Amino acid sequence: MAQTDHIFFATYARLDKTCGDRSSTIKGEAYAVGAELAFSTDSYVSERGKDYPIGIVSSAGGEVAGFLPANQVTRFCRLAEKGWTIRVVCSAVGYNSDVSYWLEVALIACEPQYAAALEPFVKGVAERIGKGERPDIRLNPKLIEEALEDPTLYTRLKKTPYPKLPKGEVYYKKERTATEAMIVAGANNNPGCWAGTVLFYVGAIAVVAAFVWFLFFR
Repeated sequence: MAQTDHIFFATYARLDKTCGDRSSTIKGEAYAVGAELAFSTDSYVSERGKDYPIGIVSSAGGEVAGFLPANQVTRFCRLAEKGWTIRVVCSAVGYNSDVSYWLEVALIACEPQYAAALEPFVKGVAERIGKGERPDIRLNPKLIEEALEDPTLYTRLKKTPYPKLPKGEVYYKKERTATEAMIVAGANNNPGCWAGTVLFYVGAIAVVAAFVWFLFFR
């Protein structure tokens, strides 16, 4: 097997809202913490004719959620060009004083031949992120070996704190709400949770209907 530090790389990054002549505007309530997002690459040419890479993060529905920051875009675009598997998980939703939202994401990359072995790790990390735990995903070579051999490694990763925000910014969401958890589980084909989501909304409608009847028809 190749050197483990050459087959895996992961980090957290705050997405930029603009890149070149592109921009993104999102609604904070549309993104669930712990939900997986899509990654794609592109490029743009500056006014001086220089070509720059773009790392685009999008929702499952195709909405552009943001762009990889300058300190990460070159690395992940190159890994994507090499055929590495790039996974993106929403780790927090932030809010600015200019009435706009932004995302922090977990970026997890590995060589494609190890993607299946690391699938339990990625899913487990996403689960912990959804609970607001933010595990440290910057694995050293020893921990990468463990992740390949032990699907429960994610449960033992230490928590890492959320970055402190400048004045005028707050975290809108650091964990998944109960309703979001059921919806995401339904999207992941978990019949029990999907049924729970349906029952939740049916119950909510029933409560409202009962309240209206009590007020106007009793």
